[in-house]
Amino acid sequence: DFMFACAMYPGDKAFAKSVSDEAEFQVRRLSHHPSVVLWCGNNENSEGWARWGWQSDLGWWERRRVEKSYHRIFHDILPQRVEAYSDLPYWESSPMLGRGDPEHEFRGDAHYWGVWHDAEPFEVLEQRVPRFMSEFGFQSFPSMHTIATFTDTADLNLSNPDLLNHEKHPRGISLINLYMERDFGIVPQSVADYSMLSRFQQAVGIGKGLRAHRRSQPTCMGTLYWQLNDCWPVVSWSSMEYDGRKKPLHWEVKHVFAPQLLDCTIDSTGFKAFLIDDQSSLKSDSNSMLFACELVQCTLNGDTLKHMQWTHDYLGLPSEEVGNVPLDSLIVDRFPTSYYSLQLAQHGTKQFECHGLFASYKIAELRQPKIDGKVFVLTNQNQVIIAITADQYVSGLWFESKIGGTFSDNYIDLIPNVGKAIRFMPVSENWSSELGIPEGITTIDLEDNPFFEVQSINTLLHQDID
Repeated sequence: DFMFACAMYPGDKAFAKSVSDEAEFQVRRLSHHPSVVLWCGNNENSEGWARWGWQSDLGWWERRRVEKSYHRIFHDILPQRVEAYSDLPYWESSPMLGRGDPEHEFRGDAHYWGVWHDAEPFEVLEQRVPRFMSEFGFQSFPSMHTIATFTDTADLNLSNPDLLNHEKHPRGISLINLYMERDFGIVPQSVADYSMLSRFQQAVGIGKGLRAHRRSQPTCMGTLYWQLNDCWPVVSWSSMEYDGRKKPLHWEVKHVFAPQLLDCTIDSTGFKAFLIDDQSSLKSDSNSMLFACELVQCTLNGDTLKHMQWTHDYLGLPSEEVGNVPLDSLIVDRFPTSYYSLQLAQHGTKQFECHGLFASYKIAELRQPKIDGKVFVLTNQNQVIIAITADQYVSGLWFESKIGGTFSDNYIDLIPNVGKAIRFMPVSENWSSELGIPEGITTIDLEDNPFFEVQSINTLLHQDID
């Protein structure tokens, strides 16, 4: 992006020369980078001028002058500099059309803020899929670790002035509350639980959009979420906090953008599964590629309710439907108390797996799981291995680090009685001595470990059901 956003700019000779000189410098400096694939003139300037009331207080002559300046910069200077010093394409303004234009789903790129600003449900992101989604997002609170950097967390509540000062959207908290009540059925009163649920909610909602965009290839060939990171500790749309701490959304993005992804959806028409392969590497020749597909509907503690199998002759499309199961083939009245697991195998070897809840979080009768685990501390390898299992289906298992470090994976689901291993790599060179852990290999019970806390959507929403 050239650095023009959400405003109209002057077009006098001095400013125009400054723009021309800087554009030439930046295009020559950056065009060789492989990550640069397009030069965009501005962000939302065209849309704001056309639809956001920027012209309402201007007379005819003033409007004409502003439009002439816009044309000079974004139709003349910038495309000329790009053409002169780069082989990459130039795009005048993002989005090409705003969501107020009925053509915005079918031409160019789109910024969609019906979800968030207009309080539309997250499911709309699955229905309104443009050719290229270049901006959409949803706010969440930062972690308590970040909140503690700007206010005292003792006796903290959601009306705390410091907390409110770090939420700059005038309707931010009310919108987060609305979505929580609608999608989860609760609005936690403790700041810690509220912060955690808001981050889960952000990951679930934006994940719906990202998955829909990938499934919709080749109609939709790109998606960019707003936003990556923060410039201060704040309630925002980011997937990373100010200090680089990752939110659940950041892990959801990693999972969703795996080069190869098996993704499942459930709606009134049935259960559908899609195999997505951006690299077109699964099927490298014209020979048939047959997948054995196995779908299981299980109770939340893992008992099988329904089992079905079929085969799919894979064509190798970027996004290919590999399963379509009518609802009457499943036990619909058990959806609130069951989950699905779909596996695709070839020659008897599992290749892909997808699992999730049949019902929405507000309806699903998630229970408090009994989570067992051991933490194996390997000081000589500078890592910690977490071995973990649960007796119930766990949605959104989350490790919240107490010390600086990185996880090999996070924000995952657990199948009942199926173990999972996660690595944690502390940042500090002296972490073992700082924590009083002896050299070598040490085993610690999960609940006594000094490295992280364990959270999940179940923990926040569980219902004690016999």
